[in-house]
Amino acid sequence: MTKDHKKGDRHHATHPNSSDITLSLRHIDNGYKLAARVIHAGVIVFVAWQARLSIEALAGGETSVKLFIDWIVGGKGALTGTSLLFGAGGIGYGLRERHLKKYKTVAMTRHIADLERRLDPNRTSSGLAATGETNPDDR
Repeated sequence: MTKDHKKGDRHHATHPNSSDITLSLRHIDNGYKLAARVIHAGVIVFVAWQARLSIEALAGGETSVKLFIDWIVGGKGALTGTSLLFGAGGIGYGLRERHLKKYKTVAMTRHIADLERRLDPNRTSSGLAATGETNPDDR
């Protein structure tokens, strides 16, 4: 070995080996993970503190928030605010899913038709509409 490659040489000391680099990267990674957890905990504490301040500000008075909560949970009779919200949400969800299903069906119909034309140009159509609905003549 030459003098440049001996242990304890200044040249060797300035070039850490891979285990030293891995150890350094682990320390950096752990530091970032700790920072992320501290920030996450800080955000939770801040939100809780703000919620407490909001509750203190609303305490003891007849507010619109109290009236809204009473409307949601305590209607007289079967029709309450909660039932209206859930019903409207269910209808909205159903309409959105129906729209997405038709959109995806049209997109897949075009794709499948293109593939079928490539495989067998003489293939006949099933007669379904692009949205997947039955051909009106077949009803």
